[in-house]
Parts: sequence; structure tokens; C-alpha cells
Amino acid sequence: EYMGLTQYRLVEIAKELVESAESNNFDEKKWPNNSYALSKVFLNVFTKIFSEETEVLHRGIQVYSCCPGWVRTDLGGANATRSIPQGIACPYHLLELPFTLDEAKQGRFFYDSKVASLG
Repeated sequence: EYMGLTQYRLVEIAKELVESAESNNFDEKKWPNNSYALSKVFLNVFTKIFSEETEVLHRGIQVYSCCPGWVRTDLGGANATRSIPQGIACPYHLLELPFTLDEAKQGRFFYDSKVASLG
């Protein structure tokens, strides 16, 4: 549970978002009109919820999310501010962390290889 949300309630809210997108009624439902940003919010909240699951903690599974930044790829385009090697740096950093749970990092969001605030 994170901010009063369970995994199941988060999935319900995501389904509501999908239905709004399919019905083209974002304004009526008061959703922000930025589905890309909303998808990242859902991913980061799910990461936090999942990271606190009893079985995840019992097995010592590390769970993080990260942002590579705006990377020059087909999606990011030529004007993006980061090269592919720069975009890979944060995920690579997370892969190299010791295989032990670190409460200060578990379920957290990373940017530039550091724990960052979600807002």
C-alpha cells in the first residue's frame, strides 16, 4: 500500500484512465491531458507498492524505477538532450548495486543514478 493505494486499486484507476482515453473524455473525468506523464506516474506508484509486498521483501528482491532522461532515440528524437550512453547510465547503475535490500533505495525512483523525488 502506498498513499492509501493498493496494487488492485491502482489497476482499477489505470483501467479508468484507459476507458477515458478510449472514450476521449479526459476533460469530463478531470484527467490531465498527458497520457505519457500519467503512465510514468502509474509505473512509479506501482514500483513503490510492489517493492513493499511481503513476498518481495521476504525473497530480498530489489525493486526500483528510473528515468533515463530525454534520450536521442527514435522516440526521443534528434533534439533530445542525452546520448544513448548517457541514457543507459542510470539503469546500469541500478544493475550494479549490491544484491541486498537497502531500505533507503527499495521502491524508490532514480534520476541521474540518485534517489529522486517524484514531485
